[in-house]
Amino acid sequence: MKTCECVLTGHSNWVLSICTSDDGCLAASGSGDKTIIIWDISNRNKKLNLIGHENAVAGVTFSRCSKFVISVSYDKSVRVWDVKTGIQKYILLTHTAIFWSICITKNDKYAILSSDDCEVHIWDWKNKQKIAILSGFSPIKEEIMQNPELRQLLDE
Repeated sequence: MKTCECVLTGHSNWVLSICTSDDGCLAASGSGDKTIIIWDISNRNKKLNLIGHENAVAGVTFSRCSKFVISVSYDKSVRVWDVKTGIQKYILLTHTAIFWSICITKNDKYAILSSDDCEVHIWDWKNKQKIAILSGFSPIKEEIMQNPELRQLLDE
């Protein structure tokens, strides 16, 4: 059994999500305190505090190039952040239901989002274009990842 290597402290409420950049240099954590923290893994320090969501941050993911973090929140929004500056670039979309999770396709083209109303939203996140909304899915990220059609899209 592995032991804990370190504890990163900085949020004032529970952490709902965490991810690492593809190069393993950065981590991002989303919290009930409505913030995202970008962590420098090499020195285990807080690099940036991203502020803008109006409710808990349910999911975070890095773009494949690690230049952006995309977040989903209980405030029903999807936001794109610049990792270098910590500035919110834009709100990709708002919805009538809470978004629970997000992932980016391997080609860095699409964001796949799961929402509380059992929909999966597929967006060309760089061009801010909706590609599709699929109904009848569980909002649980792990179940979405096991769907063969979505898995194929993710692997492109």
